[in-house]
Amino acid sequence: MLRLKIIRLIVTVFVFLGATSMKAQDSIKWMTFSEMETAMEKEPKKVFVDFWTSWCGWCKRMDATTFKDPEIVTYINEHFYPVKFNAEEKETITFRGTEFKFKAVGRRGYNELAYQVLSGKMSYPSYSFLEEESVQVITTVKGYQEPDQLLPILKFIGDKHYKNTSWKAYKSTLKSD
Repeated sequence: MLRLKIIRLIVTVFVFLGATSMKAQDSIKWMTFSEMETAMEKEPKKVFVDFWTSWCGWCKRMDATTFKDPEIVTYINEHFYPVKFNAEEKETITFRGTEFKFKAVGRRGYNELAYQVLSGKMSYPSYSFLEEESVQVITTVKGYQEPDQLLPILKFIGDKHYKNTSWKAYKSTLKSD
């Protein structure tokens, strides 16, 4: 009887641990700019930055839908360092040796890092793709994206098609549903 209880306990623990680890794989492994810089020192990868704000309804919808899609999660985690950044972050951020501060401008203000990466075009959600070595902006995509809209963009950048092919030419090779 005691042996049966121990076996049940062991099985329950393994099932729980398996479900927990599966759950962790079902989400994007978001990091900060600082964490991304540290990771880049060990293994350079392209960077996917999600610029969001607390009041942005479309940002919340991206989190609830597109960023939960299994294909999106897997592709982002495998090909990019994903950074989630509140464009209105009030804390000073140090990135590549430069301090970026909050600017109290207009009704809400912005963090200088978001302003620089987005070239002053502050709309949300926005997603910037950065080179792995230089961390220069490859491109920025604006607005809510369904999974079937975002995945081709991720592959265009992640698989380095952008280096030899225009987006228009690449898009024409994709099959339509």
